[in-house]
Amino acid sequence: MIQRKQNLYIFFSLLISILMLNVDYMSFSEEIFISNKLIKIFFITILTLSFFTILTFRKMKVQIRLVRFANFIHLVAFMSVIVEIFYKFEIVKLILAVIFAISLGFFILALKGIKKDQSVIKSYNNLR
Repeated sequence: MIQRKQNLYIFFSLLISILMLNVDYMSFSEEIFISNKLIKIFFITILTLSFFTILTFRKMKVQIRLVRFANFIHLVAFMSVIVEIFYKFEIVKLILAVIFAISLGFFILALKGIKKDQSVIKSYNNLR
């Protein structure tokens, strides 16, 4: 059942992470508090978590833990970019924050879908 909706959400987040790895943030910004390497580390961890979450589609408990950990990483990255925006406003930082928010939204939708599947399986097992 790799074609579930939540796996598509995680796949979209994986695509966003792959696309954002190729961007050099220092060339757009004059002064950035968070280093370019730290942002890339955030995207690499999100990328690997997304990949392993898609591969663990049969183990829902493990998949839920991985999605929750990825949500935590997203929140840390998003909050660090928001702090950066308050430090000095630049449009590149705002775009980066929006991208982290979109990716976080995909993971939240995936978590809701996984929990819904888990409840359907529990109800089906109760009927047996």
